[in-house]
Amino acid sequence: MPLSGFIRNEPFDPKTWTIPGHKSSGLKLEETVFKGTKIYTSGNKKLKRKVVADVVEALIGAFLSAGGETAALFFMDWIGIKVNFNIAPYERQFNTCPENIVNVIFLESLLKYSFRDRSLLVEAMTHGSYMLPDVPRCYQ
Repeated sequence: MPLSGFIRNEPFDPKTWTIPGHKSSGLKLEETVFKGTKIYTSGNKKLKRKVVADVVEALIGAFLSAGGETAALFFMDWIGIKVNFNIAPYERQFNTCPENIVNVIFLESLLKYSFRDRSLLVEAMTHGSYMLPDVPRCYQ
């Protein structure tokens, strides 16, 4: 079953909610056989690519948070995002001093965390609409 069959993109209604992939009594569900297993869905849905991308991003984040980088990489590989497991350190292109853009010391004191790469803090605090030459990336 494709990932989109498990994505809920309609308002939650406890009267019509079903466990994704399982048969529930009283509801008209379509039966699909996927890799030898019966899976039940409420029909085809049209999902915007952004919705699917957001769900995949959230799942990667969940694997990263719960199991670490290796778990996230294996999950990505499992869903078809080809991953090179021989990762070389990534050189970030951030020519401006982060302290000139964000009050790094203040934010680090609030977070009780000291960033090794302070440009990540600038990136995390930058909205996509605020792209300037001295801030090459945003949180998206």
